[in-house]
Amino acid sequence: MHALDLVILVVYMAAIMYLGYALGKSNKNSEDYFVAGRSLPWYGIGLSVGVTMISANSFIGGPGWGCKDGIIAAMVNITVPLAILFVTYTILPVLYNSNVTTIYEYINLRLGSKSRLLNVIIWLCQSLILMGGFVYTPALVLSKITNLTFGQWVPIIVIFAIIYTAIGGIKAVVWTDAIQALILFAGLVFAIFYATGKLPMGFGELMTVAKESDKLISFDFLFDRNSLNIWCVGIGGFAMWIGYFGFDQGQVQRYLTAKNITNVKKSGIMSSISMQFIYWACMFLGVILFIFYKTNPHTLDFNNANLIMTDFLVNYVPTGLLGILLAATFAAAMSSVDSILNSLTAVFTKDIYEPYISKKEDTPLSTTILFSVIFGVVIIGFVYAGLSGNTKSILDTIAGYISPFGSLLTGIMIVCVFIPRVNDNGAFIGTILAGTAAFLTQRYFQMHWLWIYAIGSIYCIALSYICSLFFKDESDKNRKYTALGVKEVLGDATDEEGSGLAPLVMDKYGWIILGIFAAQCILLLLLQI
Repeated sequence: MHALDLVILVVYMAAIMYLGYALGKSNKNSEDYFVAGRSLPWYGIGLSVGVTMISANSFIGGPGWGCKDGIIAAMVNITVPLAILFVTYTILPVLYNSNVTTIYEYINLRLGSKSRLLNVIIWLCQSLILMGGFVYTPALVLSKITNLTFGQWVPIIVIFAIIYTAIGGIKAVVWTDAIQALILFAGLVFAIFYATGKLPMGFGELMTVAKESDKLISFDFLFDRNSLNIWCVGIGGFAMWIGYFGFDQGQVQRYLTAKNITNVKKSGIMSSISMQFIYWACMFLGVILFIFYKTNPHTLDFNNANLIMTDFLVNYVPTGLLGILLAATFAAAMSSVDSILNSLTAVFTKDIYEPYISKKEDTPLSTTILFSVIFGVVIIGFVYAGLSGNTKSILDTIAGYISPFGSLLTGIMIVCVFIPRVNDNGAFIGTILAGTAAFLTQRYFQMHWLWIYAIGSIYCIALSYICSLFFKDESDKNRKYTALGVKEVLGDATDEEGSGLAPLVMDKYGWIILGIFAAQCILLLLLQI
């Protein structure tokens, strides 16, 4: 690693730290710290939501996955616009109009304290696993280009994330995420053009070679429960993404910072565009690297998918560009780490510490920082124990770990929003039974991990409903917190920009998101034929 590359990386990290500090100075209370006083613009929120899941795992693991499996690896994301459309016109208006800070405050209103605490625990487990993956990738990359080991880089990255998150709150998280999205985009463009320029062929021939190597296949209509086919991504993928965008605190918290419903819907459009564009670019870069390594001498061990992009950075990228791409790697990592760490702190503070431990509101900032430190220590332990010997794409590995947890979030979202007969006791027992069934299904039945999202959510919906039948029917009380109940209350009410406040009412913003989904499908079909 040359001095210029190191300077670029250090300047970037220092700039982000300063920006976090500058933006965090305006925080005056927990409302500012966790939801920015509901004042942030739609484009910042949309970029933040979109880039949060595009972590360093995507920037490093994505090209490796694309190199090995082709563009079909990106089909995991094909239903993202449909999922955003679904949650934008169902759960998000319900949450926004409930004036809550966390999803689990809404679960407490809709179901009760038992389901609230259970779902907090489920989400905390899922988020800690995700955070472990987000730390793994930059630690792996830096260990290959510096004198420090993987084990030494892990705590350094976590400490940096803790300091940065504690300083700024959600306001700093959203705006730095937006900036980091642009840096990540620039890094991908640089990498794609540089790798393409080093090939002994034009772009047309490159695409021909990729097609002949079956790297441009996206739509596989053959049903096979073990493969990434259209049925798997259409059903399992949709189940995964509606839970992620609709009932994952890390995402919903950003939407709750919007100043009105119109901005929530515009944020959904920006999220759809930014997340899809960057993710597909990561996979397309992987296809280019497949051809790059076919035409360039190398000693790379392709058994470890995470080392493909790393090897390209270390051995082929010139000085200066390497610094930019390392900054992009950190941009991707920090946009995910800071987001989830802030949400972890918010959920633990609002849904566990204040209601059950301190029994007071407005937890001191020093205590909140302590929670972040504790979570950081747990994350470090998980990276060492669960990921240090991993050779599969880190994207694939992490997704397999969290699928049972994520399926329960999807299931409980559906029952909360659409099934008023489900009550607290029924949902509590049903979710535990469904979680057990989902883990057993994953363990003893071989299938692609995306199917677990669909199967687990069905378990949760069915068992929560059945178990609720053994307890008092509270449908009349619960209905006001469902999508239909909120729609009946709000009627034709609109915000100051003219958008309907009620859920289940389609408008022009929804049609734009649907158009984004259709456009990406057409483009992929054209690449395949």
